[in-house]
Amino acid sequence: MNGFVKRGLVLLVIAALALACAGCGAPKDKAYAAKEKFKLNDNTFALEKWMRKPDMDSGSKKAYDLCLLMVGDDVPVIINGANMTSGVNVAFALGEDTVDAGTVGYQHNVDVPGYGVRASFTLLLPEGSELPQSAELYDVSNKEKRVALNLSGLTVEE
Repeated sequence: MNGFVKRGLVLLVIAALALACAGCGAPKDKAYAAKEKFKLNDNTFALEKWMRKPDMDSGSKKAYDLCLLMVGDDVPVIINGANMTSGVNVAFALGEDTVDAGTVGYQHNVDVPGYGVRASFTLLLPEGSELPQSAELYDVSNKEKRVALNLSGLTVEE
């Protein structure tokens, strides 16, 4: 084989590898909407709804839970001695700021088939404020692992 043909074959292989790997880095800017399943680490989630929590209001702030459904019964927790904390949290986009959920809770799901756990992330909003339209679910041990969430289509259950 002459040098010209070898170079051509090498260029073809490089082009084929570049095309094959074009999907390797799936877009991280996809924001998952209500009912869409998505993964973070080994857990599969789906956005469900907002739930108004008047019993958790604090002064002039109103409490809302962002509810996510989880496939299976594995709850992402971190155990450190006698302490147990959630392995995931939500950062809510509020204007130019982001606010992490103040409380994270997990409960057994019995009303939505196909999901074993309902996770709730509590947000305290100043009275008169709009619910955030976007957020990110993240791994508390590695905050680089994040999934964008589109909250605009969620309903509010009173």
